[in-house]
Amino acid sequence: MDLAYRDRSGRLVIVDWKTGRGEGRFNEVQLAGYAVYAAERRWVEEPEELVTELAYLVLPRYVRRPVNRKKFAHARAFIEKSARNMKALLLDPVVNLARLEDFPMIDLPQVCRRCNFRRLCFPRAEACALQSVASSLA
Repeated sequence: MDLAYRDRSGRLVIVDWKTGRGEGRFNEVQLAGYAVYAAERRWVEEPEELVTELAYLVLPRYVRRPVNRKKFAHARAFIEKSARNMKALLLDPVVNLARLEDFPMIDLPQVCRRCNFRRLCFPRAEACALQSVASSLA
C-alpha cells in the first residue's frame, strides 16, 4: 500500500497510487488484499472500519470504496486460493523450490515489459538491451 491513515471519523483509509491512465483488472483485489493485511495486523477490529481508495494520479481521479465483510471474505479467499495454486507448482513448497520449466511462459515480450521476472523469460532480450545501453554510453 502506498498510504494508510485515519480520517477525521477514525476510519482507516488505505490508498494505492496509480500512475497509469486505465483501471487495472486487479486493482480492487489488490486494495482488498491490503485491507486483509490491515485487519491481520489489528489496525482495525472490523472490516467496516476500513475505506480503500485508488488514486489515479495522472487523470487525476480518486475512487473511494467502503470495505464490508463480504468483500473482505472474498479477498481473503482469493489470496488463499492464489497462494495454494502457486505452491502447487513448486517442487518443494517448504523450501520454496521450483523449476523454471514448470511455469508456462508467453512469447510476447511487449506484454511483459513491466514484469519483475521478465529476465527469466527473455534473458537474451534483456542482455541485448543492456549491451545496447552500455555501447551508447561508451
